[in-house]
Amino acid sequence: MLRIAFEFSGDPMQSFLFLLLSIGVMYMLLIGIIRPSDEKKEESDEFAQTNPLEDPYAEENDDEEPDDTDESAYTPLDEPIPERSGLAEILRVLTPRRGHFATPILLDLNLLVFLCMVFVGAGFSSFETDGLLSWGANYRPLVLEGECGRLLTSLFLHGGLEHLIVNMLALLFIGFFLEPVIGAWRFALSYLLTGLAGSLSSIWWHPLSVSVGASGAILGMYGVAIALLLTNLLPGQLKRTSLLCFVAYVCFSLLSGLTGNIDNAAHIGGLLSGIFVGLALYPGLKANVI
Repeated sequence: MLRIAFEFSGDPMQSFLFLLLSIGVMYMLLIGIIRPSDEKKEESDEFAQTNPLEDPYAEENDDEEPDDTDESAYTPLDEPIPERSGLAEILRVLTPRRGHFATPILLDLNLLVFLCMVFVGAGFSSFETDGLLSWGANYRPLVLEGECGRLLTSLFLHGGLEHLIVNMLALLFIGFFLEPVIGAWRFALSYLLTGLAGSLSSIWWHPLSVSVGASGAILGMYGVAIALLLTNLLPGQLKRTSLLCFVAYVCFSLLSGLTGNIDNAAHIGGLLSGIFVGLALYPGLKANVI
């Protein structure tokens, strides 16, 4: 979550390097999640090659030649699978579907709010503090005056394009891993609860700072994942690799919060609440597995 003390100032080179580091961490996170399944597939292929299953009808079928005119011999696998374009892949990521329903909706909402702000001329690479306040940024004096909705609306606001890209990458990867495990409704509710906890932590720690961003909720979802990975809910190989990647990302995010203009109070509040939410979800998830 971005913290703005009524003035946002940042070195462009530092921002660019932070963006590259964030993308690098996200890439390593994705590789860490996908690689175990690839290794298991390779092991399965090797086993199949060294232990071929005998076909009891092999002798009978060897003497028969396939009839080119027989339509039953044709299968869809004979046709090359069309490759998806980059735009098609992006649209697929942003489209709700079975197994990944809540994550695309949250991504779409964040992108939609950003595009609306750009459309009305609020900015692009960065937004002014007054503009963020008018759109619902988190600010303690206004919250105490009764504008409690800012605790949630601020989760869908971002300080600029770089801030949006970093957070959406982080949300995409945690959603890719966690939503199939806990389900869409649990994922969405956990996101909002941990985001709320992060916003409350922010106004408690920063009485006169304006905060925007989804990172409090996102760190909360990483907290949920870490809590579940510390249980026996998931397989061992997946557990070890994912836990290492998630802990590395959390440490990176908290350390980057020491550079300034980043609301570590929201990060810590979201993370700790996420760990509690994950532990609370575990009994029900374990019962469903059994």
